[in-house]
Amino acid sequence: SLVIGYMVYLASSADGSNRSQVGAFVPEGITESTVLADTAINAFTHVVVYIKTSKAEQTTPTAHLFSDTALAVSDVTLVDRDLDATELGGVVEWVLPYDELPIVAYDVYVAAGADGAGREFV
Repeated sequence: SLVIGYMVYLASSADGSNRSQVGAFVPEGITESTVLADTAINAFTHVVVYIKTSKAEQTTPTAHLFSDTALAVSDVTLVDRDLDATELGGVVEWVLPYDELPIVAYDVYVAAGADGAGREFV
């Protein structure tokens, strides 16, 4: 194979316009690259991946349109069915956000306050 690896970028379109490199060169055989937390989105709308050979980088990338949407549930309830004073047990329920299209999972935590202080994953 002539492929030696991959280059990953954030870009403003599927064709790789106005791209900015994400991380380092990804060697052949590795199929992931990490976008660090708090990376500025700026005008980027796509993640694009270019194949790199020993002679050149591919001219047309494979692209993925990303979504960076923050949504929150509402009306969270828990009826505690555990009779011990220092323990909880029961079903947590919530109302879905108005637009749940980009949601692939929910994470549930218990916390010391409404601001999420001292939260622990359930």
